[in-house]
Amino acid sequence: MKPDSYEPLEWYDLKLLILPKFLYLIFLTINFSSSVFASPENLAKAQPHQQKRISPRSCDLNQIENFLNQHLEQSPDLISPLTIIAKNLKVDKKFISRYFRDLCQKIVAKRLSYKKDCYLDSLKQCCNEVEQVTKMLFKQGEYPTED
Repeated sequence: MKPDSYEPLEWYDLKLLILPKFLYLIFLTINFSSSVFASPENLAKAQPHQQKRISPRSCDLNQIENFLNQHLEQSPDLISPLTIIAKNLKVDKKFISRYFRDLCQKIVAKRLSYKKDCYLDSLKQCCNEVEQVTKMLFKQGEYPTED
């Protein structure tokens, strides 16, 4: 009996069919039993230890929103990155970004603005120091060079 619609297998389909048989033959050749790999202890060891995902139903969204609003109202030098905020709330960063997109964008913008201001202030301070050293050298009668 022939199926109504016959489609030839692609090369990757054939590999998927051959691979388990090939592995089984290798295991037989080196006298491994499949029970060694499928034991509950070995399966438990193979799984990575991850934090359990918190469901949005199990956490208080109002409490998280209040925390984010309070964090946003703090002075700019105390604003933490979203990853640290998420760790403090014991939720994933993607979770707070998904449910509180506007607040997160405001927090990130305020933090970036503060970091930019700090960078510009340090740059101005360096320029002032260079200017003071240059003036001091002029007063001593020396011409500053790059050397």
